Amino acid sequence: MPLYMIREDITRMNVDAIVDPTDRWYSGSGGSDLAIHTAAGPELEAELARLAYLDVGEASVTGGYDLPAKYIIHTYGPIWQDGEHGEAELLERCYLNSLRLAEEKGCCSVAFPVISGGTFGYPNDDALQIARNTIGDYLQERDMTVYIVAYRRSTFNLGARLFSGVPSDDGRAYSLLLDADGVRKEEEKADGEDTESLDYLLRHRGETFAVMLDRLRYERALKGPELYKKAWVHKSVYSKIMSNVNYTPAKVTAVAFGLALELPWEEFSALVASAGYSVTNNNLFDIVVGYFVRSGDYRIIEINSVLYDLDPGAQLIGV
Repeated sequence: MPLYMIREDITRMNVDAIVDPTDRWYSGSGGSDLAIHTAAGPELEAELARLAYLDVGEASVTGGYDLPAKYIIHTYGPIWQDGEHGEAELLERCYLNSLRLAEEKGCCSVAFPVISGGTFGYPNDDALQIARNTIGDYLQERDMTVYIVAYRRSTFNLGARLFSGVPSDDGRAYSLLLDADGVRKEEEKADGEDTESLDYLLRHRGETFAVMLDRLRYERALKGPELYKKAWVHKSVYSKIMSNVNYTPAKVTAVAFGLALELPWEEFSALVASAGYSVTNNNLFDIVVGYFVRSGDYRIIEINSVLYDLDPGAQLIGV
């Protein structure tokens, strides 16, 4: 059966199952994960609360509830580091485990997003190639129709180039490229990215600070008390953050957690940005913190000492 690539919102796909690219906790915190949780409705959250947490590459299945799809298959994709930490194998496992679950449930049609793209940082060209090859191989002897769903024009255009390179006689399922109306695309106009609606942007926003903080803590094998004590943050503040996925901390708190996690500059900046702030070169606090982070020095006591020496009235971390 065929493998299609289509431009559409995955929550609108009328298929037996859609695949939800989630995290270990099924948090529904951003991107397609948030959109699927929102569209499925509150009953989904109740069922997810009864499931065991996922490891990277694993998949589980729930009902589709308010979605057109009968089932939602949840899978935890790898976070891109550098391609040298088994990301490709883990991503293949996401697709295979999801397809096997769909087959066990008797599904004849399944829709996938580009797993681990977006907030998980996997390069879209590599992620699409893995999707194409893994799904295509799986479908050779199976009676199932699978869609790879892209909302953005740039992602769809990239898929068009990748799919056009697959000859029909290579033993894989025959691939077609469709737009949202189901019309075969012979070519795509290079007219730039579509402007997304406010509704789409709200439903596909990135990780919130609380979700990103908890993910980074888990990846570094830190317990909550270890983290907030190392950050010089009071337990009550940490509890507020963890009890409300949309809680926005003060900038100094976001910075403190970034230091406690000993994040490299890019991840440090992303964590602070998830709370709505940036680290710039136009104020004393930011310049000093940025210097220490780029130098790989995360000692809060040393940062506070430098800040105080430069300006006794400067804001200090944890004070």
